[in-house]
Amino acid sequence: MLHYIANGFETHLVSVTYGDALGCVNFLNGQTASGTPVVCPTPADHPWTHSPTREGYAPLTLQAVGEARIKEARTALGLMSMVPPINDSNGNPITPGSVVHHIGGLSDGFGDHGLRCVDAGSSSSTSPPTRAGIDAAKAVILPYVQNYPNSFHITTTPADHHHDHAACGIALREIKTENPTLLGTPMFFISRLYWTVTNGLYAEDLRVAAGGLPGGPGVGTNGTIAWFTGPGVNYTTYANHLRNRVVKAFRSWNPAAGSYGIGYHQVSSQFEANFGPTASVANLFHT
Repeated sequence: MLHYIANGFETHLVSVTYGDALGCVNFLNGQTASGTPVVCPTPADHPWTHSPTREGYAPLTLQAVGEARIKEARTALGLMSMVPPINDSNGNPITPGSVVHHIGGLSDGFGDHGLRCVDAGSSSSTSPPTRAGIDAAKAVILPYVQNYPNSFHITTTPADHHHDHAACGIALREIKTENPTLLGTPMFFISRLYWTVTNGLYAEDLRVAAGGLPGGPGVGTNGTIAWFTGPGVNYTTYANHLRNRVVKAFRSWNPAAGSYGIGYHQVSSQFEANFGPTASVANLFHT
């Protein structure tokens, strides 16, 4: 996103869900609804169990978590829009493109049942997406494809093991098949969780999603899996901006302002893997 914003593209972010995850509610409240203590999973930041009473905020509901997640996303997007200007091939500064945030309104976990926000938190995040979940994602994505012609669209891979992410990937691919002239070739980013390579090959489900051949380690091909190389000479600028500005939106702890570091609480290990001092912030994708 930073690459396209910096190069003057109008860039739209669609938050398909509110991110209203039940587990995160329990982390931040320090207990389940029945009162069972829940230890915070980010001991590097604060080695204790959260207590809204001690820390000065009202116990959070699923709706409150969803609202906070949307704030995080908008804060991060606003910080992305402040990327330092880069120069064009003639050495002239490029005015960064505008950014727009949209809310899809689905529940966290929709990929398993296809329902709306009130039903959040009732399913496993690792089960395959259902037909109802895929259709729910299509209902969110298709209007943006229709309303912004001559644009290209990027989402998570259909091989992602989180059913919401997989549903979005499958939905965008089906939309392309059903509307071949409405959008260009979609791009599917691959979470760092699935970057492991064995005998030169990625996991079989990822290879197949990328148009490769199955067959297990050492057999088949990787299809179109590749590194996003667009940033080029500006890679360091983007990496520094992500680490020093953007990522802080997901880690900020300021309950008085409605900031609870929810993104970081949910996937702290992924943030450390991608944005630690020595980690790469490159993107792996397929078409």
